[in-house]
Amino acid sequence: MELPQAIEELKVEYLGDSFAIAEAKKIAVAAIEKQIPKPVLVVKEGLYFFCPCCHADDEEIRYDYCVPYDYCTKCGQRLDWEKREYIDEWPH
Repeated sequence: MELPQAIEELKVEYLGDSFAIAEAKKIAVAAIEKQIPKPVLVVKEGLYFFCPCCHADDEEIRYDYCVPYDYCTKCGQRLDWEKREYIDEWPH
């Protein structure tokens, strides 16, 4: 089973699901979604990088000894440095 299919299965609500089970499913979906790489946000000037989820800046996500981090150190989102999303202004 692929991650997107697993997410869809977990989002299905069943009649017998308790509140605790429903909450556990939401937490599981959020954790799985963080494992799917998202493109890094880049201000069009090309000098500043941000996490697509929490908007941590390049100091928190960019490099460890000149190697880009695979994950945001602030929120844990997996990052895709190959696919960048260019934005006009700094995210808030």
